[in-house]
Amino acid sequence: MKFKIILLSVIVVFSFSAIAQKKEIKEAEKVYWTGKPQKAYWWIQQAEKKIENIKGDNLVNFYFLKAMVFSHNKDKNLKVLKENLLTIYTAKKIQDSIKAYKYAKNVKEGIAKLTSKIETIASNAIASKNYNSSANAFYTLYEVNKKDTLSLYNSALSFNTGGQKKQAINKYRQLFKVGYTGIQPEYFATSISSGKSQKIASKADLDELIKRGQYKNPVTKISTSKRVEIIESLAALYLEEGNQKEFENLYQKATNRYPKDKGVKNSKVRIFFNEGVRLAKEKKNTEAITAYKKALKVNPNHSSSNLNIAAILLAKDTDFVNQINASNDNKLRNNLNNQRLDNYKTVIPFLEKYLQAKPNDKSIGNTLLSIYKQTKNPKAAALEAKL
Repeated sequence: MKFKIILLSVIVVFSFSAIAQKKEIKEAEKVYWTGKPQKAYWWIQQAEKKIENIKGDNLVNFYFLKAMVFSHNKDKNLKVLKENLLTIYTAKKIQDSIKAYKYAKNVKEGIAKLTSKIETIASNAIASKNYNSSANAFYTLYEVNKKDTLSLYNSALSFNTGGQKKQAINKYRQLFKVGYTGIQPEYFATSISSGKSQKIASKADLDELIKRGQYKNPVTKISTSKRVEIIESLAALYLEEGNQKEFENLYQKATNRYPKDKGVKNSKVRIFFNEGVRLAKEKKNTEAITAYKKALKVNPNHSSSNLNIAAILLAKDTDFVNQINASNDNKLRNNLNNQRLDNYKTVIPFLEKYLQAKPNDKSIGNTLLSIYKQTKNPKAAALEAKL
């Protein structure tokens, strides 16, 4: 009998404890929904002391309330918002695991609310050009929800814009690893008031605007892939860091993964070309020519690279002419003139290749014709007749 009495007392105590926890959650819920979330704080703390007694829907509700109460008036505190967004995702995980959806709407709206607060931190940081802060805010969203690869993309973009190369490389590598494309539906409709087609934020917004009669002619489009942009951005960062090995490894992986994507090949050309432009602006002409030639190795018909190499080489002509005109030494003048003609001969194949791609560019055609004539090139007559 004693054994039975003891067992019964344990059961009774446990039941009262569970009831107590339900009461505290209900009190927290009541004051929260009456617009006094700060007063729910104490009740949540009391309930959490014996959280092991909270089960089922009540546990989902507890985590929802905790997240919303503990994040109240913390709109600028990224650390607190992250912690509580994780808390509400815990509510969702429990809800989905036990298939108890009594508080599903609350959980969904709570996730959206806290996510929006973090997105606001990111947006405000971008507006003030604090790209490091915006990148961290976006990455927080990705850390909490790994399905949110758009936030990972925005984080990489922010780090890159802010000049945080190592951080940007890390985020772009993650994007490449998960195969991020950014492809998603985009919604458009014609405004009744302006008569212009406008992009609408979401399908729900589109439906609501059409329902209200404010917009008409709804259209859904699919956004373009950001795959090549990711590869190109990461490749450019590798080059800026002087990491040629990782650069080549990236394009090898990209080519193997996307063998039919011409954009991958074209992006490699653009990377080398842009590197050439950057170096040329820094007056590093030898290095610039090397970069342009790398682009031509991938695509020998890349007209801009051919033209820019020719431009760098032709820029030497002014120096040759000035030296020739300034000298009274005939031997030196002849030597300089020969160097000038040799430089012209070096330019010829690049201009010829350019004109193969741009045959109607008469300005460059006349430049080549002039060089042909000065170097006594037998192609001069044919080109002159064509021009």
